[in-house]
Amino acid sequence: MSPDEPSSPGSPDYDPDATTRFAPIYASHSKAKNNAALVMLAVALIASVASLAWLIGQTVAIGPSAPRATAASSPTSSKLSTALPRNTTVCSPEVVRSDTTNCTLARRVLAAVRTLGTDVPPTFRVTVTDPQTNKNVTLVCSVKGWIECKTGDVTVFVRPQ
Repeated sequence: MSPDEPSSPGSPDYDPDATTRFAPIYASHSKAKNNAALVMLAVALIASVASLAWLIGQTVAIGPSAPRATAASSPTSSKLSTALPRNTTVCSPEVVRSDTTNCTLARRVLAAVRTLGTDVPPTFRVTVTDPQTNKNVTLVCSVKGWIECKTGDVTVFVRPQ
């Protein structure tokens, strides 16, 4: 037997791939599998690039999401709405009072409003003890640029959170 001839199927050196009669069939079957795998990979790659491009296009077309209104801000509030109200006295950066009350009452109103959290209705009430009279005072609050709480001639403005 010559070295170019394959050994017989019963011998331990037998290699079916070394035979010329199996090579054309084996090579064409392997090539078909590789081509199918490459086509599927190409389709998956094109689909993922197309979906990514669509997603980017949607994001650019829509733009950044608009800030959601909370109870502390109203649709009519503007950049100027956080300016200090007129004829008021600052008790702290978070609370301002009218000239007809004091900072102790204003801070108590601030504490009462803060206990309600950020999800408050457009209009609500808070009850605090007036330090001058030691009586409970109920203030009606409305959410604007500032949270404005009023009773009679007393007005307290609380900066929204």
